[in-house]
Amino acid sequence: EMNQPPQQRLRGEIVLAWPRDKMKGLYARLAEWGAAFTGIGQFEGPYGNRFRLVAADDFLKPLPEANTEDLPPGGASEGLGILAVRFDAPRGTSGAICEFYSAVFNAVVDATGGRCVVSVGTSQTLEFVEADDVAAYDGHHIALYVDGAAFVRGYAALKARGLVFENRRFLQFTYGTLADAMKHDEFRVKDIAGNDNQIVYELEHEIRTLNHPGFVARRHVRREL
Repeated sequence: EMNQPPQQRLRGEIVLAWPRDKMKGLYARLAEWGAAFTGIGQFEGPYGNRFRLVAADDFLKPLPEANTEDLPPGGASEGLGILAVRFDAPRGTSGAICEFYSAVFNAVVDATGGRCVVSVGTSQTLEFVEADDVAAYDGHHIALYVDGAAFVRGYAALKARGLVFENRRFLQFTYGTLADAMKHDEFRVKDIAGNDNQIVYELEHEIRTLNHPGFVARRHVRREL
């Protein structure tokens, strides 16, 4: 089991979408808070995580029919969402990383110029950018929501390759069979491997169905599994 630090640091940067008319107020709050600005629209959080701000209200906004039932658990947010998560990746791995997402999840991918870009939603991407200095993996994870067909197909592909992962920090969640995964509306994978099944990157993914209680828009979808 991985010895995880109390504060995890993503190896890369998180790109946040923000309303254009709210940016000035956000910058003021960040300055008051003592954020370490590293460039235009770029800053570091208190634990060293890197963020980039993009004015994105022109192409990412709440659904017109959204109501209070669609609010996240913490309530209304000024931010519009996450546009991209960019990960530092070792040299020579971007092709295999794209192979993984294409083969397992049938995702739309682009591997060019030492970068793998994976489409994971409307105007949202995961990006793996090759770099010389990549920090050790400390156990941080992401959650992705997929439809029923992608959930079943992804589980089967990962199970066949021995890549379904159980995080021993959460002993209540086991994914030994598809029925187990369906019961929890989730399964996990940590090791990213290309078509040759050679592991090239570590990043824990929590793959969730649209029925998962964490999916705030689940009232808009029919029960799939």
